[in-house]
Amino acid sequence: MGEKYDRAHAEAWPSVRQNLIDAGARNFSIWRQGTTVFGYYECDDAEATKKAIAEGEARLRWGDALEGVCSPEVLERGEDYPPEVFRQD
Repeated sequence: MGEKYDRAHAEAWPSVRQNLIDAGARNFSIWRQGTTVFGYYECDDAEATKKAIAEGEARLRWGDALEGVCSPEVLERGEDYPPEVFRQD
């Protein structure tokens, strides 16, 4: 993962960025330490945003481009989202 993952995200395609905006994701960040990756974004409807991101044409092509950078399991199943247990707006 490492440098290739970081470089890919530093050079994220405009269409991928637009897909996130169109899906309703705001304040999107990704952190990586070793092979552990944590992502965060804000949205109004978590299920709708997750679905729109996953089904976006740019996201599908992005997954193909990251083949060999991310583990195949992640690319096949998509991201895991733990349940939210606390929020203060």
